[in-house]
Amino acid sequence: MEHVDFTADLQGLRESLRRLQALWAWHQLKEQEAKPGLPPSFQMYDPTAIELWNEYSRFLSLCHRVRTVMNLPRHGVAHSLRTKVSKELQTLELQAHRLGLSADQGRP
Repeated sequence: MEHVDFTADLQGLRESLRRLQALWAWHQLKEQEAKPGLPPSFQMYDPTAIELWNEYSRFLSLCHRVRTVMNLPRHGVAHSLRTKVSKELQTLELQAHRLGLSADQGRP
């Protein structure tokens, strides 16, 4: 049986969520500072939107991986561990959901 390190996976999700929160805050600030109808006084390459969606994809992929591995019978995850991991995963997913990211907002 393959060893599954949920601690590392959950830590990766927490780090990914922190990056998502920071990128989303920067994206919102940039949008708030934009002056509608006026061209930017100085325009430079800003990969924030791309980084945001790359991180969001990473977060979703990690969530899917944890949930899939946790529910595969061959891994034999104990019920108590499955419950603990599931609760933390739900908390992290809820925090990401509260950011309000959607396919039509800020996507590059």
